[in-house]
Amino acid sequence: MLHGSITFLVTVPILILAAGLGAASAMGGWFGGFSGQGNNGVTNAPFVRPDMPPPGASSEEVASYREQQTEYRAKVQQWMDETPRVTRNTALGTITALLLALLGSVIGGWMASGEPMNFTHHLTRKPLYHAPQ
Repeated sequence: MLHGSITFLVTVPILILAAGLGAASAMGGWFGGFSGQGNNGVTNAPFVRPDMPPPGASSEEVASYREQQTEYRAKVQQWMDETPRVTRNTALGTITALLLALLGSVIGGWMASGEPMNFTHHLTRKPLYHAPQ
């Protein structure tokens, strides 16, 4: 069990380091967030701000622009409200996946040791030697 957990605790930082150095695409989509590439820290909204109408625009174009601007502001507000929840849920999912992987490595190490898979084995096993009586 100890060897399985040590292997896990050594492997995860190596994977994160490799992803940070650019090998994230070879490991799958989840590790892509560690690479630091992409938008270089600039956060873009998933929609485009409407362009202002030209100076000589008709009243219909101005009304259309105002309607688009209202929709844009509503989308920005929704995006700002939902982003923290999505970030929290992603972090909780990541922690759950890492703990599940740690549990799997511990159980795998226990299975590989050849010991019986029960917690009471040490109470029922016979000693290797018998003391004289």
